[in-house]
Amino acid sequence: MKIAIIGSGTAGPTASIFLARAGYDVDLFERAPKKEAVGAGFLLQPTGMAVLDDMGILEELLPHIAQIDRLFCQAQSGKILLDLSYDELREGLYGAGTYRPILLDLLLNHAQKAGVNMVWDRSISCIADNILKTAEGEHLGKYDLVLICDGARSRLRDQTGIPTRVDRYPWGALWYIGKRSEEFDPNTLWQSVHGSAWLNGYLPTGTKDDLLSLFWSIRMDQVHHMKRWSLSEWKDQVGEGSER
Repeated sequence: MKIAIIGSGTAGPTASIFLARAGYDVDLFERAPKKEAVGAGFLLQPTGMAVLDDMGILEELLPHIAQIDRLFCQAQSGKILLDLSYDELREGLYGAGTYRPILLDLLLNHAQKAGVNMVWDRSISCIADNILKTAEGEHLGKYDLVLICDGARSRLRDQTGIPTRVDRYPWGALWYIGKRSEEFDPNTLWQSVHGSAWLNGYLPTGTKDDLLSLFWSIRMDQVHHMKRWSLSEWKDQVGEGSER
């Protein structure tokens, strides 16, 4: 069986590894011209870590993570909304704060070891009769199975004929990754919120450089307005809810 997977985020490479190891012929398509170290820090939950363990990848990732033992969230007023330790769920349980390119690099390396054919710089615009068509008019395939893994903003999903309901989420987040200083707890995901309209916080992001990710929510339609702020105005906005 010949399988095409469109999209090289996390779902695409993960699926490609399982399928290639099961003996299938897999092509993994990505519109980016090459593998790039782009992405924010994120928290990998124990369920995701269990999948990586099953794949034989977890041990390679662990040296690059920050062990997150506690999830903390407070209102802008200072009222504590969440203070949860993973140990309360099960002894020895924790989350993994890490840097998205670290995980992606591991997944792609294992995909290649499993025999997956990586196809870079191919933007798939159409699927018809399991044949892929690129934006430049190139035809690829025919495939026995096509997996669409190109994210929440996929334009290919509607071509499947499968009824879906997709409401585009109006919020995004600005983020910054830098070296963690002693003021920031190395094992806590910390957040401050104002209702459902505002959030900021930090996540220890691991790696050998002991990184920290700062994130700050913003409506997508307000990004252009925010770019006109001075740095001091932005710091004031972030600082309003960040007193600990």
